[in-house]
Amino acid sequence: MPVPRSLAALGAGAVAGVLSLALAACVPEGSAPVETPVSSVTPSPEPSATLNASATPSATPSAPGTSPEASTVTVTVITADVADGALEVTAMVDIVESGGTCTAQAVKGATRRAATGTATPTHTSTYCELMTVPVAELAPGEWTITVSYQSALNSGVSSEVTVDIP
Repeated sequence: MPVPRSLAALGAGAVAGVLSLALAACVPEGSAPVETPVSSVTPSPEPSATLNASATPSATPSAPGTSPEASTVTVTVITADVADGALEVTAMVDIVESGGTCTAQAVKGATRRAATGTATPTHTSTYCELMTVPVAELAPGEWTITVSYQSALNSGVSSEVTVDIP
């Protein structure tokens, strides 16, 4: 059933009156209205990416086929003993890398003997696997032993140790 127009106008007037009374209660009696300044916010422009290209590169790349300079590493002889008819030598290198080679060298006077071993990376270093020289190739007496390590990027030689060959 449609609401008569006069009743609808009365309803709208009643709502306006209630709002006026409610808002009037918010201002103390006898006080003048206070203007509240309205601040406006001006949005800043959107950030944009700018590429500043330099005509000169900051680093010079290596020429094709060349590699960085080799570093010197520390090689430590772990064992150098005679066992089972051979001079047995092992060592450690203070880096972790694969692809290197270890060489034990025994020297007495002008005589030199060498044995090559595999370099195996561990969690904390590179281990030079067992390198052996048959005792039959070594004259009795004191021999000086060193171990060298060589890879594409690193190299080093141990301090000398001595072993008596019976």
